[in-house]
Parts: sequence; C-alpha cells; structure tokens
Amino acid sequence: MSVTTNITFYTTKQPSIPPRELIRLCMQKLDAEKCFWASRTVGPSNEWALLQSRSGESIPREPIPIPVNLDELGLQYREGTSFFIDPKCKMLDRVYSILESDFDSALLHKFRISSVSLRVGWHDIYDGFDEIKFYARAFVSVNFWGNGTPSDDAAFKQTLFSHPGIIKIKSEIEEVTGPLHALVIYS
Repeated sequence: MSVTTNITFYTTKQPSIPPRELIRLCMQKLDAEKCFWASRTVGPSNEWALLQSRSGESIPREPIPIPVNLDELGLQYREGTSFFIDPKCKMLDRVYSILESDFDSALLHKFRISSVSLRVGWHDIYDGFDEIKFYARAFVSVNFWGNGTPSDDAAFKQTLFSHPGIIKIKSEIEEVTGPLHALVIYS
C-alpha cells in the first residue's frame, strides 16, 4: 500500500551547465530560502542495481555542511556523485497552494504535499514500494512529495500535468535544466 505521492520532474540528459552552477541556479529557481539537509553519495549512485540485488545495502552518503550563503552549496558537488538537497523554498509553497485551492478535495483524498528535494548527478528514479519499477537514470530531478495518495491516479495526473500553474513551474525549472519529463510515483 502506497503512503506517499511523489511529483517528479527530471531530465535524462546532463545539461551543458556545470553541476556546481546548475545546483546554484536550480536553488534560485526553486526560490530556496534555506536548506534543511544536504548530502552526496560517496561514489556513483546505483540505487536501482542495489535494489535489484536484494542485498539490503544502501548507497553510502556523506552529509554536507550547509553554508550561510546558499549560492555556495553547489561548490561541494564532486564529479561522479549524486548531490541531494532538501530545501525550504517558495516554489513548494506555490505547488501546495495550487493543489489546495484548485484541486477537488475528494481527488486529493489524503494527499498533502509537504516537501521538495533536488538531486543533481546521475541517479535512478524508481518505485521500490508496491511495484518495483525503474523509470529513468536522471541527472537532475526535482521531487515534490507528501504523505497520502490521491483517490484516482489517472484523474490526478491529468489534472496535475494540465494545470497552468504546474506547467509554469515546470517551465521555470526547464529554463535551467532544459526539457523535463514529469511523472507521479507512489511509494
């Protein structure tokens, strides 16, 4: 049984912008006010392979000290790693507002968006909860997520990805990343 809903925008291509600058620009697009947590993998990220091996291992990560100036956060990116950031940002507030004001409460059911994460560096996007399914090997992903799930998957996705506010948010991120794919994962 799924317990979270993840609205994910991602690219399977590495943008021409260097990763350190990409992190800075993505944080600006998200309108980040602060960062709750940041980490990077110790080496390459291969979550999908580990999940399939059923070894129970996880990717080793190291925490990143959060600089006072968020523009400096990307300076701690290392080539060949995956950088994970959990920011407080105004873009999450915009997504929350769209969902709460423009979506039928019966459709949202128990889903309430609460967090956003940014990943830069090659990483896997998959569902490893109800159904183990691989979606993509991404270089950049922005994931808006929260507890609960909508009442109707197809109706939620149709309403979400055709909403002018969500289309605008996606296009704002694309100004930095280039074209993004969009999906909803329940985990």
